[in-house]
Amino acid sequence: LGATEQQLHVLRQKEFVQRARRSSVEGEIEYAFKHVLVRDVAYGQIPRAERAAKHLRAAEWIESLGRPEDHAEMVAHHYVNAFELSRASRQDVAELGERTVRALREAGDRALALNALEQAENYLHQARALAPDDAKLLLRYGRVLYLRDERGEAELTEASKRLPPAQAAEAKLLLADIAWKHGR
Repeated sequence: LGATEQQLHVLRQKEFVQRARRSSVEGEIEYAFKHVLVRDVAYGQIPRAERAAKHLRAAEWIESLGRPEDHAEMVAHHYVNAFELSRASRQDVAELGERTVRALREAGDRALALNALEQAENYLHQARALAPDDAKLLLRYGRVLYLRDERGEAELTEASKRLPPAQAAEAKLLLADIAWKHGR
């Protein structure tokens, strides 16, 4: 770790990076590029496959910190980037896709728990794009659309057809509420 600290010290002296006042992860030291252009050029110099591996390692490291509900969004960010970069570099993404869907679902659930409906919709929409046949995910997405602005009829209807009766009941209740609110 001494070599990394020395390299960061040199970069700080040249004013490429600066130490963050407050780290995103408690108990850790965080550095950030001083200018977004320098960051983008440095990031662009890393081959896609290597960037994917770095994002995957970052996601796994963040997961290892515990308290997944506090880090769900960061984990999802890194898995999405790892997935997209792996796919762009023509790597096998089957397992990574499953992990990415799980991370997006957890981030969506976390956002929903915080009543951040726009973010929840975004995470679940991304997850649905990767797992279009997941009926439980479809129900989650439909629920968020309903809570956000009473949309989601198509998603809830489809979920109610594909889920077992006990789970389909929630979709049907939400559909009935939408119909009632629209005077049908």
